[in-house]
Amino acid sequence: QAARKTWPNPLLHALGDASYSIYLVHAYIVVGFRILWTRLDLPLDGWSAVLPFMLFCVGAGIAGGCATYVLLERPLTSMVRRLVLRQHPAQA
Repeated sequence: QAARKTWPNPLLHALGDASYSIYLVHAYIVVGFRILWTRLDLPLDGWSAVLPFMLFCVGAGIAGGCATYVLLERPLTSMVRRLVLRQHPAQA
């Protein structure tokens, strides 16, 4: 909880908490959007086409990583902690 007091912006704190999940899922999201972009026959040549693609991928990567953190990483971490503490209560 001391770490929470050092973060002046809760959004930055949330992004920091989800950063590993963002790192893990962003590549899959970018590849998925690349496939979708190509199937929709949207252009990817020149900055005027690449910039929207990149911005879309960044936003989707962050959103997907945050969702992965909230829906998978945090619940699984809590479950593992409870199991470990149940097996080794003296370490709590």
